Amino acid sequence: RQSKDCILKAFLMPDKIESIDKTQKINSSLSKEFHTPGGFSDLNIVDERFFIVGPNPNSLLEFDVSKQDGVKMTFEDFQNVSKIPVRFEIGSKHIVLGDGNRVKFWHIDQPKLADQIPETLTDGEFISQVSFNGSGTMLLVNTNTKCFVFGNSEAKAISQSVNIFVDEAPLVKVKQLDQRHDAPVTVLRYNRAGNIILSMATDLKLQQFYWETDVDINTNPTHNSTNVPESSPEFKNTAVCASITQNDLYILSSSGQDMLLWHIQGKTSIKQVSRQPKIYTPTSPKEVCTCLAFQPGDNNIIALGLLNGAVLIYAQRRQDGEKLMVCPNNPHKKRITSLDFINPELTQTEADKSVFLVSASPDQISIWKLDSGGVTKTPISTLNLSLSMSFPIEDVGDAETDGFALLSLHKSERRMLVATPDKLSVYDYQNKATLQEYKMRPGVKILAANYSCNFSFVFCALDTGSIVVFNDKLCPIEEINLLQIPAPNPRMDPYAHVTSIIPHPKKNYQFSIGCSNGLIFVCEIRI
Repeated sequence: RQSKDCILKAFLMPDKIESIDKTQKINSSLSKEFHTPGGFSDLNIVDERFFIVGPNPNSLLEFDVSKQDGVKMTFEDFQNVSKIPVRFEIGSKHIVLGDGNRVKFWHIDQPKLADQIPETLTDGEFISQVSFNGSGTMLLVNTNTKCFVFGNSEAKAISQSVNIFVDEAPLVKVKQLDQRHDAPVTVLRYNRAGNIILSMATDLKLQQFYWETDVDINTNPTHNSTNVPESSPEFKNTAVCASITQNDLYILSSSGQDMLLWHIQGKTSIKQVSRQPKIYTPTSPKEVCTCLAFQPGDNNIIALGLLNGAVLIYAQRRQDGEKLMVCPNNPHKKRITSLDFINPELTQTEADKSVFLVSASPDQISIWKLDSGGVTKTPISTLNLSLSMSFPIEDVGDAETDGFALLSLHKSERRMLVATPDKLSVYDYQNKATLQEYKMRPGVKILAANYSCNFSFVFCALDTGSIVVFNDKLCPIEEINLLQIPAPNPRMDPYAHVTSIIPHPKKNYQFSIGCSNGLIFVCEIRI
């Protein structure tokens, strides 16, 4: 309760809890109650000391369970002129919180204000929350309209008396791959083993960067490339996309009228398969393929998203031929910008081996059901495709630039990350609910986003030249400006922007980015 008095109750627990019986009530005789005038909005515990902050001036307090009134120390000069609930952090024995338009610091053993960092805010803005990153090296400050980050360099430039940060290794390491494309990178993929990066661009060059065991930022990869055949002039500079089979042996690429299968021959080369499958051939530039995805566990079922919004499923069986199915009752009216199969382990049962595909366009997300598609011996003729569900999303595209929706599906939970130019959202597709949402501040656009390999982080590229790392609740915890990375790391060209971002399949701290000037970077972040 922010407007009324509250009772703060401290429960004295045994030194070690062997087990918890959820039906057993806590013994009220092992608790103490303290009167907190005006209520309190946050509480932190350090060892056996606990601190609270309330909505009123001079309500930053330390409590002592051994004292009758509970109050051990009142920290001075906390004004809370904005009269809002305040959340605070404790790091390196300093209390840190936002007070109006200033970040203030107190040593936990001293009642007097140690220092403060003024921040110029516009009318109506106020600091609502401060929080450290996991390693204690950065302080994130949230206002009611934006957020900004302080690190060692910013803090020391203001004050030498407050040392709240931990000195650790550099925040980020970056490796620029030597070979580049002559056009924006539109396809960037790790193989599932994590030792190959594949890239493709509208310059019709397919590149492979190969490491012996794992993508290592400290060593140079073996490189080879091959040129994709050019389509007719009518299809020149149309969409380019590609996907890797589940066994890491083949790449399926699409450019213009050509859909080609390539064999990955270790580190030596990428060669075109001699007997090419006839999967799909567009008849006009509006029908070119923009997205590809292989079904998990069955490389013979492939999903295709088209520029005109159509979604296709190609299935092939040696024993009974092939089939190209058009998804019926299609709600998509704009190009498909992303699609992927849901992990079958989340949906399949002994009785139902259906698989599900998610497709996204700038204004719509759809989930399709392929009956019996998870069984490789199922005859092609029995496969049935239907629309399971669909829901609209806000399209922020305009007459000059198309919007987009990029998907990143959680592999162990029924949720997905959706990135649009102005926000990140996490959807629970089972219950048709939005779980989390983070809107960008005005004037800042998202270019690409993806979950990390264990889904505990989100890597998000912005048009400001920054990569923002969010936790799984979509709270920003780090921001890396690729235009200002300290030497010896290479910096991104200020006239370029990120076109794709992909996570390493095993390393939670590594991701790679492709850029509009054809360059590729491998990044490792301390998180």
